[in-house]
Amino acid sequence: MGRKTIVVVLGMHRSGTSAITRSLQVLGVELGGDLIPPNLNVNAKGFWEDADVNALNIELLDALGHDWHSLTPVLPGDFNLPLVDAFKLRAVQLLREKLSAIDCFGLKDPRIARLLPFWLSVFDHLDIHVSYVIACRHPMSVARSLAKRDGFALEKAYQLWLEHTLASLSGTQNQPRIVVSYDLLMEEPATQLQRIAQALGLPFDAESQAFAEYREEFLEEGLRHTRFEAADLRLDKAVSPHVEELYSALLQMATDQVELDSPELDALLTRLQEGLRQNYTILHYAGQCEARVNECTNQIAAQEEEIASRGTQIDGLSVVVAERDNQIRDLSQTVAAQTGQINGLNEAIAHRDVQVQGLNQTVVSQEVQIVSLSAGIADRDNQIQSLNLAVAAQEEQIVSLNADIADCGKQIQGLNQVVVAQEEQIASLNAGIVQRDNQIQGLSQTVSAQGGQIDKLNKEMAWHCEQAHSLKLVVEDRDRQVAAMQATLQALYMSTSWRMTSHLRYIGRIKRKAKDIQIIARRQLQNESWFALAKKVLRVWRREGVNGLRARVRYQHYLATLSVPTPLVVPTFSAPSVPAAPTAAPVSPGVVSSFMPAALVRHPQGGYELAPASRGYTYIEPQRPADLDAQLAALDSAPLFSIVVPVYNTTPELLNAVLSSVQAQWYPHWELILADDASPAEETRKALAQIDHPKIKVLRLDSNKGISGATNVGLEAAQGEFIVFMDHDDELTVDCLYELALCINRENPDFIYSDEDKLTEQGEYIQPHFKPDWSPDTMMSTMYTCHVSCVRRSLLGKVGGLRSEFDGCQDWDFVLRVAEHTDRISHIPKVLYHWRIIPASVASDLAAKPYVIDASRRARMEALARRGLKASLEPLSQAPGYYRVNYHLQGSPLVSIIVPTRDNGSVLRRCIDSIQEKSSYRDLEIIVLDNGSVEPSTVAYFKEL
Repeated sequence: MGRKTIVVVLGMHRSGTSAITRSLQVLGVELGGDLIPPNLNVNAKGFWEDADVNALNIELLDALGHDWHSLTPVLPGDFNLPLVDAFKLRAVQLLREKLSAIDCFGLKDPRIARLLPFWLSVFDHLDIHVSYVIACRHPMSVARSLAKRDGFALEKAYQLWLEHTLASLSGTQNQPRIVVSYDLLMEEPATQLQRIAQALGLPFDAESQAFAEYREEFLEEGLRHTRFEAADLRLDKAVSPHVEELYSALLQMATDQVELDSPELDALLTRLQEGLRQNYTILHYAGQCEARVNECTNQIAAQEEEIASRGTQIDGLSVVVAERDNQIRDLSQTVAAQTGQINGLNEAIAHRDVQVQGLNQTVVSQEVQIVSLSAGIADRDNQIQSLNLAVAAQEEQIVSLNADIADCGKQIQGLNQVVVAQEEQIASLNAGIVQRDNQIQGLSQTVSAQGGQIDKLNKEMAWHCEQAHSLKLVVEDRDRQVAAMQATLQALYMSTSWRMTSHLRYIGRIKRKAKDIQIIARRQLQNESWFALAKKVLRVWRREGVNGLRARVRYQHYLATLSVPTPLVVPTFSAPSVPAAPTAAPVSPGVVSSFMPAALVRHPQGGYELAPASRGYTYIEPQRPADLDAQLAALDSAPLFSIVVPVYNTTPELLNAVLSSVQAQWYPHWELILADDASPAEETRKALAQIDHPKIKVLRLDSNKGISGATNVGLEAAQGEFIVFMDHDDELTVDCLYELALCINRENPDFIYSDEDKLTEQGEYIQPHFKPDWSPDTMMSTMYTCHVSCVRRSLLGKVGGLRSEFDGCQDWDFVLRVAEHTDRISHIPKVLYHWRIIPASVASDLAAKPYVIDASRRARMEALARRGLKASLEPLSQAPGYYRVNYHLQGSPLVSIIVPTRDNGSVLRRCIDSIQEKSSYRDLEIIVLDNGSVEPSTVAYFKEL
């Protein structure tokens, strides 16, 4: 099989590259079957671009922080970044697949002009014969077409034409190439195709059916919407002289008036490229301004849509409120009517009660009369008839009374209904009481749990008391020894011999000091002159006085008494929660001038020494406690930690550093999960295959899932109660898991983070990050928890794993979601993690990964939406890439202003008066905390408030 050939069509967008690429089919060049489909609104005849190549170019430009319409060209050094290697491998595989069944392949994408150094390296690697067709079209036609399609300003369109055309000509010097005018191709297609065929060694038959179809079906006069002459460029003020000059030369090349590789053309291209480099800063700033304007425009549009939506919501709510007002008015009228009815019924019942009482009295009176009549029946038989009549009258009265009683029964029935309603209310109240009982039971359980925590704290307090008692006994013993020594010294000082020899001792001290000064002077004069030494002594005397000179002399005397270098002892201590005996790290004292300040510094190899000046941050490695095993055995809980590490193309050296830092942990209960994200690097795969450890799992992914996807695979395989996140090129401190276990036993948290520092490629610890305790608002402004981070595995079921759409800020998004499910978040104020600084790492510079900024913005916007908060992210001009959250006020919440004070009543008065006079927000309260004021004026002012 012969050498493969690729014909690359270069040029600016809207320059006729599609028409030229379609013509290559007439010359026998194949364009492949995976072409971008036509767009009726943009290019109805078709783009004739390979979809795979187009997608790769878009991704590569995005990864480099550019787009096809960026004003600044891609710098040559950007193509040497590590991230380009993966794209290069994809491009090689892609072209190799495209050329597998094609001998001559046509390749067109205007973005190739901006990425030409990248594609040249791909062509060289594949050993392909490459020739180029450079499209030429009048800049005014191109600029107006871009203005219509994309809304670009003419100045920007001309600049893009200049950069694309200049890159196409400069990048193809001394290569087989030809410049083709789009306008000439439309007017005389046969002549232009003959030029292309001769320049590139391709066959062309003007009588062929393929050419006839191309001319009749594709080349329509309607494709040219504008026609301009070269001299028209002088009439457009938006055209720069460089554009006019380059287009004039391009026309000469398209009409074969000049050689493509002539010295004059090379000189022109060199001069124009130099001008482009000189304007790079201005173009970069203009691009940033344009991006900022677009962002502000989008924000304004979004805010206008939100305002319109809120207006619609307000209108709907107003209708609902009006309906509710009508319902309330109707209900009020109904209640008033029912109240009147109830009052009338109550009055009727009272009247009936009076009537019943009167009837009862009448019945009693009649019963008395009946008794009297019955007693006189025997004597008054002649009165029986009249008595019968009286009885009949009484029966009529009884009937009437029964009727009244029936009325009373109806009234009693109504009262019974009232009683039933009251019983229903009582039942409802009983249900409320049951609910309160349940709440009380829940609170009782909470109190019980807190009681357990209090018992645990009491145990710790008892242990501390025992330790304090032991230390007290030691101190008392030392005090007795000191008292005995002081008594001995006092007896010696009071003796006659001591007083008689005081003059001799004074003379001896003077002699020793003089001798010491003489020795010190000789030693110093070995390295410096009398004048330099005197100058140094004078400087110390002026700054620190006689005491400073005495201190330097004493220190030199101390150095002189050392026969061999004595290790410098640096005390270190274990965590404050578990007391341990102080240990020491040996440090070589070195040679330090007595007239310079001394500072403790660390060697990259691990040792410490004294230096003349501080080098900034000095990391002191923790020392293993002597009673570590006893401390671990005393833990109430010994959780298993699952350390999850996503791996991708990690060098064996960095991988070994990760393994060593994990295997060196003081805390023994851990497992390490390495999730290989389909690393293409052979050395990484070999290094992982050689790992053989019962606590280490190596997972191999079939395809690349990104850092979030690989981490989630590791999370699924984790068995530990807690998950520890770690990057594949960082290191844990030896006490990292030990401190996490202590924190879990102390505070029972769901999420833990610690302080950290950074590790350079030279092995130096720099840039410590001493973090604040948990602050939800700070977390919305900056991702400060970072490393090391540890989360309870059971919480992952609620929160979910990492999300790939936030790669670069996936940990920030994760912590924001964690904070929405728990408030048990603990901070260990100690460096437990070394973040390694490597090129293209966020540890070195946030700008190393520009997509991180966008991911961080989207993560916070989603968090605000989930929490139902209204806010906007505002970029910080003094810190590019960072944003502050500006929360929008919702409703009128009460603001409490707390003012602590003691006396100084006049100052307090000014403070409160300024709040009341100058605050435009009125829904507030002022709480004054008095810390025992005694001034009469202040106390009197308190009474005024």
